[in-house]
Amino acid sequence: MKESFSWRYQPENDPDHPQPLSSLPAEVQPWIRGEEFVWQGTSHLPDFKSDVLNYWKSCLQLARQLVKVFALSLDLPEDYFDTRTTFPGADGVMNYYPITTAEETASNAVGLGSHTDLQLFTLLWQDEVGGLQVLTKEGQWIKATPKPGTFVVNIGDFMMRLSNDFFKSTVHRVYNRAKVERTSMPFFFGGLTSDVGRAEAISADFDTGLNFNCVEGVIPTCTSEDNPPKYEPISCGDVSRSSSFTVHQITNLYTQWCQLRFKLEAERMAKKLAEQDATTKLIAK
Repeated sequence: MKESFSWRYQPENDPDHPQPLSSLPAEVQPWIRGEEFVWQGTSHLPDFKSDVLNYWKSCLQLARQLVKVFALSLDLPEDYFDTRTTFPGADGVMNYYPITTAEETASNAVGLGSHTDLQLFTLLWQDEVGGLQVLTKEGQWIKATPKPGTFVVNIGDFMMRLSNDFFKSTVHRVYNRAKVERTSMPFFFGGLTSDVGRAEAISADFDTGLNFNCVEGVIPTCTSEDNPPKYEPISCGDVSRSSSFTVHQITNLYTQWCQLRFKLEAERMAKKLAEQDATTKLIAK
């Protein structure tokens, strides 16, 4: 059974522009649920909170730099997302996976079922044990082998939505068969609540990485006459309010959706390759 410790964005801890919650727009304040009580159980660990928050602050600063790279890749001004990420969803999590039991191995159990993340993107630090797997377009699970000194960056659903599917959210899972314990520390630039990771079914709230009062549709540079917007504009707060599924339901829905998406993409690619092959043969004649 996995154990997790998690915490949320609090404007007082923002490394770039610390400010009290009361200074944020009134419509945003109810969504900023910095839960100070999560640290109460760590008071016996000297410097734990300060060290963890320093790590979290570094991740937030890195995420704000990375989102500039995403903006440039979408033919947008580098600072396009700056005003949209002044008080973003930015959740930190520490995951602990114990040694896999014989029963779990026999039943082919996974540490965390297949899913996509809902926000813009996730920064993942994992130890040398590994266990993260990614689903390819062909429907095969491949290992995301840890590399020292690096982060894994997983694209989230909201980034896929904004980019009109130019970026595709990463379907992944944890499948650990090592005979040692495993730890990982994902940083969700926007993400699931601290409830995620519990074994029981829960009603989950979501955020997307942008300010909660932002109403965002598909980015104009990601559309054309032949590629119209696939998604309607929606605010980040609306995304949160509309999400009331259990983790198990979300996993199943996303697995089915991603499998269908990959099947359609594979069929489209096969058709395109067949047309190219036919054209090549025609030219050769």
